Amino acid sequence: MKRTARALFMAGMLVLTFGVAAPAQAGKADPVPIKGTLVGSEKTYPAAGTWEAEPFMLGAKTEFDIDGDGQTDYTCSKPAHELIVGTMTGNVSHLGKVTREMSYCLVWDGMGGGENFDFVQVRIAANGDTLNLGQGPVTMWEEGDGWVDVAVETPIVGGTDRFAGASGTLSEAVRVTPSWWPPGFYTGTADWDGPWVRDVSLTYTRDSHITYDASKRAVK
Repeated sequence: MKRTARALFMAGMLVLTFGVAAPAQAGKADPVPIKGTLVGSEKTYPAAGTWEAEPFMLGAKTEFDIDGDGQTDYTCSKPAHELIVGTMTGNVSHLGKVTREMSYCLVWDGMGGGENFDFVQVRIAANGDTLNLGQGPVTMWEEGDGWVDVAVETPIVGGTDRFAGASGTLSEAVRVTPSWWPPGFYTGTADWDGPWVRDVSLTYTRDSHITYDASKRAVK
């Protein structure tokens, strides 16, 4: 017993004297850069089924059947004029091959202003681990002939498995084609029926970073 105690004491002194490191403890690492590019599409479903101004504004609802089978696919917490649903795929550092699923509801106030709510966005890694994202501020919006460029600061708000408790920010540069809404939407002259489909590409800029438990990092 005395020999064991003395051996432990000497081992401790070696650590103090020569800097022999103890095994690393599991836990969050320092923030690390995150990079990647995703491509896919988004669909905006008008609650009224049409983009014509008067029925569009009068047609807000809470339940959306987007596949036409008579069953509710998405429910908004209050009446909305639009439901936006998107799917993208690509490669992202720390996740590998990833699928992005996103949805939110939008209501217009009739005076040119709108509110996004019930925002859900998740990145699903190839092994099933998920990274949950919140709704961040739009820091840039620029429109051209048939395209829109948007910059968004998206917060990371945890996830599952190795991303449980993850945090950080994704600085996203997004290009949407064609324009965000059907022609004539701003002027109230749109005559488009059904969902408006947009192609979307997204790149994480160099300011993007993530903090998560690196000890649970999956082998890719």
